[in-house]
Amino acid sequence: MSTAPQQPSTALPLARAVATVQAGGYATASEVLGHPDWSALESAFWNVSHPLDSESRAAFSEYSQHALMIWQRVAAGSIRPLTVYRSTLSSTVAVDAALRILARIYAGCNLAFSPTPAGFWRTVYSITGYVVAQCREGKEAQYDFSRNMCLQLWLMAWLNPLSLVAGRLPVAVRLVGLLSKSCSYSLAPPTHAGSGLAAADLMDDKPPMPFGRIGGDWKPQLPLYVNAQSAAYAIEELQNSAARTRGSDLYEALLGAGRLAGLTAPEVNDFVKRALREFGQTHARAIPRIPAQGFVTAMTGMIEVWAALQEHESTARSKNAPENLLSGQVINHSDGGFLLKFRLDQPRLRSGSLLAMRGTDNEPWTLCAIRWLQDNTREVFAGVEVLSNFAEARLCIDDEEHQQAPLISYQQDEQTMVYIPLGQSDSKSVFQVSVQEETWVLSAVRELGEDWELRTVLDRVRGS
Repeated sequence: MSTAPQQPSTALPLARAVATVQAGGYATASEVLGHPDWSALESAFWNVSHPLDSESRAAFSEYSQHALMIWQRVAAGSIRPLTVYRSTLSSTVAVDAALRILARIYAGCNLAFSPTPAGFWRTVYSITGYVVAQCREGKEAQYDFSRNMCLQLWLMAWLNPLSLVAGRLPVAVRLVGLLSKSCSYSLAPPTHAGSGLAAADLMDDKPPMPFGRIGGDWKPQLPLYVNAQSAAYAIEELQNSAARTRGSDLYEALLGAGRLAGLTAPEVNDFVKRALREFGQTHARAIPRIPAQGFVTAMTGMIEVWAALQEHESTARSKNAPENLLSGQVINHSDGGFLLKFRLDQPRLRSGSLLAMRGTDNEPWTLCAIRWLQDNTREVFAGVEVLSNFAEARLCIDDEEHQQAPLISYQQDEQTMVYIPLGQSDSKSVFQVSVQEETWVLSAVRELGEDWELRTVLDRVRGS
C-alpha cells in the first residue's frame, strides 16, 4: 500500500465533513461542496509553476480524493470508472448535486493541469442526456438550472481552461455561466461552425470537441451538439469592437462580468479571442496535425526568450550559452504550431508564457507561445503556437519612466507586433518608447500573457 500524501492543515475538518455524507444525501453533499477548506486546498496547487512540485501534487491528490469520496459516498457511482446510478436521476436535487460534484472534480483537474478520471465525461453525458430528455418532455422550467450546469461543463471543456493564463479560471467560469444562458442542445448538427459551439458522442468518454474541428471521419453513436448562434454573434461583436456600447444583452452581460471581476478590456478580449478560435474563425487551428519525430531545445519566459533571441554569432553562442534550457520532443506539428513533450524534471513551464525553440545550435530561435499544458504524472505536454521565425530582441526606453526594458518585435501582415514586459504602462493607453534612433508609438494592449503584453506599432518617428 502506498503512503498517503501529507495532509495540509485544513484537510482534517474537510475529511470529517466528507464523512458525514451518506447514500442519497445530496443535500448534505451540496453543503460539503461549499466547505471553505476546498479553497485552502486549491491554493496549495493553484497558479503554481508547472509541473507541480511534490507538495502541490500532494495537495491536488488530497483534493481529488475528497471529491471522489463524496461521489462514492453519496452512491452516485464508483470511483473508476464513474458510473451514474439510477438514484442519481431520481430528482432535480440529486441531479444538481451530482453535477456540482462533477464540477468540483473538473475544477481541481483544470487547476492542476491534470486529465479527468476515467469515465468522467461518460458520466457527464449520461446526466446531460437525461436532462435534455426531461426538457423535451415539457419540464424545461424544472430542469433549467440543471441544463445550464451541464452546458457550463461542456463549455469549459470547449474553451480548454488548461490553456488559460494562471488566475483567469474564475473569470472564465463567470463568463461561461453567462454564455450558457444563450446556448441550447441540439440533436441535429448546426449548419456551420459559426453557430455550433461543441459536439460530443454521448456514448464516448472524451471531452466535447469544438464543432469547427469535427473531422469527416467522426461517426458517433449518439451525437449531441451545442447550438449557439446568438452567442457566436455576441462573441464576435465583443472581439471586433470592445468600445461599442450598443449590442445584445449577452454582450453587455459579458462586459459587465468582466468589469466586476476586475478585468480590463484587453483581458476580456483575451477570453473571447479564445472563444473565437473555437467558432472555427482561425483557419490555422483547423489544419490537420502531422505526426513528427525530433527534439528541440527551448527557453521559456519573457526575459529568457529575449536573451536567447539576442544571440547572433556562433562565437557569442558558445560564450553565452543560455541557462535553464529545456529539452523537448516534437510529437506533431501543423502550419500554426507544435505539440511538444517535456520531462517532469524540466524547468518550470506556464501556460501563456513565451517560448523560444530551435532544433540545433546552428539554427535561429523561433518565437512561440505556450497555449496549453497537460501533465500526465510522467511528462508534460505543451501546445505551442508559432509566432515568428524572424523575431528580433531589442532594448527600448520608456519615454515616460525613462527606464530601459526588453522588447521583442516581428512583422505580421504588414504590422509590427511588439512584446514587452507585463505592466510596462497602462494597458488601455497608447504610449511611446525609444528604440535606437526611433520613437515607436505603441497601441493599447492587444493580448496579455503570463509575463508579457502584446502591442502593435501605430507609428514610427525618426529622431533628428
